[in-house]
Amino acid sequence: DSNLNKQSQSLLCYHYTTPQGRLQYRVLRLSVLGQDFAGCVEFREANVMSTFTNLLFHIVYSTKFRKATIEKVWQDELYGYVGGIIRENKGTLLSAGGVGDHVHLLAKLSPTIAISDMLRLIKTNSSKMVNEQIRPKSPFEWQVGYGAFSVSESQVGKVKDYISNQEEHHRHRTFQEEFLAMLERHQIKFDPKYVFEQEVIQ
Repeated sequence: DSNLNKQSQSLLCYHYTTPQGRLQYRVLRLSVLGQDFAGCVEFREANVMSTFTNLLFHIVYSTKFRKATIEKVWQDELYGYVGGIIRENKGTLLSAGGVGDHVHLLAKLSPTIAISDMLRLIKTNSSKMVNEQIRPKSPFEWQVGYGAFSVSESQVGKVKDYISNQEEHHRHRTFQEEFLAMLERHQIKFDPKYVFEQEVIQ
C-alpha cells in the first residue's frame, strides 16, 4: 500500500522499504515550472555509515586531600552506585576498585557525553549518596580533578587485574606515587605542585 508522506504544491510522493532494508521514494506528481511529471522519477536513499565506538577508559580520582574516608563496609555499595550512574548515561562499568583514599574505574563510555561531564555526575551524585544514605562521621568529599586514560581492548584484562589488586598494590606504594607514575607512563606533562590538592591548616 502506498504511504503518502509528503505533499506540497510541487511534489507528491510515497516511500517504501525494499526487502533489502533500503528506503526508496517514488514520485506520483512532480510539478516544475507548471509542467507535471508523474511516475517517472525514482529516488533511492544512499546507504549511510553507522557510528561504532569502543571508548574504554581507566579513570582514577581520590578523596578530598587523599584522606582514607572510603570504608570497606560500604565500598561495594559506592561502586554499585557509580556503576548505576554510568549505566544511566549509556555506559558500562567493567571494573571498580581502590582503597580508602581513591577509586579506580574501568568503564566503557558513550560518545554522547564528555568524560568531564561524566566525572562531574559521578562525583556529585556519589558523594551526595554517601552523605545522605551512608552518613559517615565526617562529611565525604572527592578531590577536584581526575585522571582518565584510554585503554585498548587488548589491555582490558590487564587493567581489570590491576584494579582488583589495589589493596595488595598499595601495601608498597602510596596513591600519590601511583598516580604520578601513571601520568609519566602515559606521557602526560605535569607540574607536581599542581597535581594534588593540599590541605591548608590554619
